[in-house]
Amino acid sequence: MSSLLAATIFYLGIHFFISGTALRGKIVGLIGEGPFRGVFSLMSLIGIIWLCRAYGQAEYIQLWGKPYMLRPFALIVMLAAFFFVALAFTSPNPTAVGGGVFLAESEPAKGIQRITRHPFLCGVGLWSLTHLTLNGDLASVVFFGSFLILAEDRFRSIENARKLSAMPGIDSPP
Repeated sequence: MSSLLAATIFYLGIHFFISGTALRGKIVGLIGEGPFRGVFSLMSLIGIIWLCRAYGQAEYIQLWGKPYMLRPFALIVMLAAFFFVALAFTSPNPTAVGGGVFLAESEPAKGIQRITRHPFLCGVGLWSLTHLTLNGDLASVVFFGSFLILAEDRFRSIENARKLSAMPGIDSPP
């Protein structure tokens, strides 16, 4: 369990304390946007791999039983989550990294973005909430909970940045 907790702290830490903060702006100023994205992507990949391996090796400590009666409902929710994630990667998205070029179009929101501006985050949120609910053990709460917390936080922070940038005289956050 200690490896899972360390991996969670690492993964959430790089997202909460680097991504979307003043520290990100300083790092980008030093090494440039492209190299930053590469290093951050590599760190995220390392974090995800570490999380997955630690989750697979974590001891099973039951918190609540596995609610098997929810499985049919979970399949439907997981199908929706899959479509959100798939559509996030197959549709032009003005809120994605580097997607600002779509904002110049007369209608920047197309396809899935007319339902939600953040289809990937919605898909990850549905996926993690479903798995967290159906597994009912401590390792699952830590593993899937970390993705749920991150998806919710990123959703909120992107929306807050959008609202701030729409206010006259206020620069958008880094």
